[in-house]
Amino acid sequence: MVSLYGLLQSTTNQGRAIAAGTVSALAALLSTDRDDLARDSIALLSRIAKKPSSIMAVLSQSGLVAHFAASL
Repeated sequence: MVSLYGLLQSTTNQGRAIAAGTVSALAALLSTDRDDLARDSIALLSRIAKKPSSIMAVLSQSGLVAHFAASL
């Protein structure tokens, strides 16, 4: 998670991370029993969604909004 956070600091890497399936992998971690992984996944997904060109990758992930709501 720390390495991924570091990669997402660069806007150039965000597109690459999305293309590599990062959004779906992070979304899958939201349903884990480990709260720390779910919390870190939410932080990384929100970081990705801050960039206007990347927000659709996050919002288009099936069931993601329900996972966000359940974690609140």
